[in-house]
Amino acid sequence: MKKNKILGIIGTFLLIGILATACNQKGILPKTDPLTHLQLPTQTYTFDASVGDTLLLESGGYIAVPPNSLVKADGTKATGKISLNFTEIHDAFDALTAGLSMGYDTLGQQTFTTAGMFKIGAEQNGDVLEIDSGYAIEVSFGSFTGGNGYNFYKYNNDLNTWAYEGTAEPEGNPLREKLNKELLDAENNVNRVFGRNYFALNYMALMDVYFSDDYKSIYKKPQSRKPGNKARQYDLTWLDLPGGGNRFKHKGEYEVASFWAWRKLSRWPYRLKDSYLDNVTAISDKKVEFDFYNWKTKTHKKLYAEPIISLKLLFEIPPEKWINGTTDDQTLKAAQKRVQERLVREEQERQRILAEAKARLEKAAVVFRTMSINTMGSYNWDKIYKQENKVNLLANYNFPEINGAAPNLSEINLYYFFDSKRAYIAFSPMEEQVQMYPDSTAFVMAVMPDNSLSFFNNEAYKNIDFSSLSDSSEIKMEFLSAGKAVNKQSLSEQMGIR
Repeated sequence: MKKNKILGIIGTFLLIGILATACNQKGILPKTDPLTHLQLPTQTYTFDASVGDTLLLESGGYIAVPPNSLVKADGTKATGKISLNFTEIHDAFDALTAGLSMGYDTLGQQTFTTAGMFKIGAEQNGDVLEIDSGYAIEVSFGSFTGGNGYNFYKYNNDLNTWAYEGTAEPEGNPLREKLNKELLDAENNVNRVFGRNYFALNYMALMDVYFSDDYKSIYKKPQSRKPGNKARQYDLTWLDLPGGGNRFKHKGEYEVASFWAWRKLSRWPYRLKDSYLDNVTAISDKKVEFDFYNWKTKTHKKLYAEPIISLKLLFEIPPEKWINGTTDDQTLKAAQKRVQERLVREEQERQRILAEAKARLEKAAVVFRTMSINTMGSYNWDKIYKQENKVNLLANYNFPEINGAAPNLSEINLYYFFDSKRAYIAFSPMEEQVQMYPDSTAFVMAVMPDNSLSFFNNEAYKNIDFSSLSDSSEIKMEFLSAGKAVNKQSLSEQMGIR
């Protein structure tokens, strides 16, 4: 009886030890790195180590390398051309791809959620370089995650964990404001007959045409909004540029420049100070030069536009007929056709600008976080994930067969991604329980014994009713095969986990 009791105590300690070992592995990368072959993009810069350089990163940040700050393994200064490699890591999927853990043991098996990580290294002719003692490299890292509370950590490769380095407040990216405006302009410049590139020279021209050159009416109602309201019905805007009776030749006839609607062929300002319209010259029927003279600086500014239609003819068409293209007048119809053809081309151009603006905005960091480093290696801007509403579940896994047979569970690694893919926990299907959160962005990835991948994907995860679950509730997880990972892009598109 006494012997059985002792064996029972030993067994209990062994069980505790096994469970503790399993728990300690959460968030710690297993020995097999399943995605490191996918190769994250690395930015490589070449410069003279003796001179140093400030390197501009794709996300908008920078790396400031002081002169003579790099040394070889034997401690001698690196001189001449060297290569600096910089890899940006912006989410937990990238972290796993880079072979980096998101576990933090200092506070007891905590998990990081990341605002971004990076790997930095330098070399010369195959020799690894380090930062010399007494020097530091400043890295302004562009992060796509805003907010405070993120600290700076350095990765310890030997211990497979992170060490605290310091903290800094994030700084906003002014470029994003500009890009957001460009994107908004491109999105708004749609479904307009004229579009933003069409204009009348000034409001006085609209008044002249609207009141049929009746100067008594014009001077009696200098603040009248009727001409502007009329122009808006045709989607026509106006500038505030000087110009009155200047004439130009169009299809054999002389026309008054201010009495026409124009399309910009160059960048036009809304207003020109201390200037007057000196001359208007027709280069062709589709291109006219405007020569503005500044009497203070005694300089000329030349702008170009295409004549579209006279305002008098435009205002004679009911606005709805102009907008819908239903006018019967042949002269007006011809002008309208030119505008409609131009509109198709401008919509194509708008879509191109829109796509470019979106692409630039996607690459532009939300904030910058800056810190100095004195060794090469891997660093992160992370914070401890607040483990709220977590549930410890008894998972029943169903994995795809391999060559017609069920896989060995002990040879499968699981990775639980959550918090909008900013955090992951590594664990084994052999563990008795799995810790999960009610998170609409989460999914679980399995690395199978043959190194293929399968997923309990985000759609399946969102179908879990966490309100009905409590600790030790059972959950069934059906994994779908995704084959072997060829590259990150194809895998992300296949699983919908961008």
